[in-house]
Amino acid sequence: MSWEQITSLVNRIDLESSPGNHPVVPRMVPEPLEIVGVGTDAAVVRHPDRWDTVFKVYAPGREQAWADEQKVYKRLGESPWFPVMKGGGPGFLVLSHEKGPTLYDCLTEGIPIPSGVVDEVEEARRFVREKGLNPRDIHLKNVLLQNGHAKLVDVSEYLKPGEDGRWDYLVQAYHRFYPLIRGKRIPEDVLEGIKQTYRECGNHPLSMVEWKRRFFTLLSQTDHSSP
Repeated sequence: MSWEQITSLVNRIDLESSPGNHPVVPRMVPEPLEIVGVGTDAAVVRHPDRWDTVFKVYAPGREQAWADEQKVYKRLGESPWFPVMKGGGPGFLVLSHEKGPTLYDCLTEGIPIPSGVVDEVEEARRFVREKGLNPRDIHLKNVLLQNGHAKLVDVSEYLKPGEDGRWDYLVQAYHRFYPLIRGKRIPEDVLEGIKQTYRECGNHPLSMVEWKRRFFTLLSQTDHSSP
């Protein structure tokens, strides 16, 4: 299928914006396009004739996110840590297709996370700051484990000010108690419970000791944590 035909299909995608921090809802995605992922601003789709490319399509009302993300990718250029923007059109971006489980998937599936991945994310954050951007919103679902290395996706908040602190907490958790759960399958409801606690704490973050206590309390309430 030609590029013009594929982009014509992309332009027919119908998404519905969701309130709050909830993912957009795909109402119609024409075949043979297939959904790769869904976020709060956009859905990511691919065409079987373009295995190395994805299209990030933004929902109505998310035009600013589309414009901001274009600016970020142009500033980042090519690097070992981020997808490459290949182009775009009204309401969508064309990006390199990055494969691999997210760090969230690694925890739920019991896939060991190498310490080098954490170090590479730190390198990527330094690189982002050198480009005059702010590496916000880096969390378990925005980092892929790709052939043993880190690949960061979703750069939509890198133009926003302020530090959300999410990655810093994850780094502390990785060094403090990840060795105790390495290789174990962590139930998704445990991870979601921790995430909800983080949101509820807001500007009053818990100590790492308290995070550890709550995590293992949730973990003890389920019998699905064995490899």
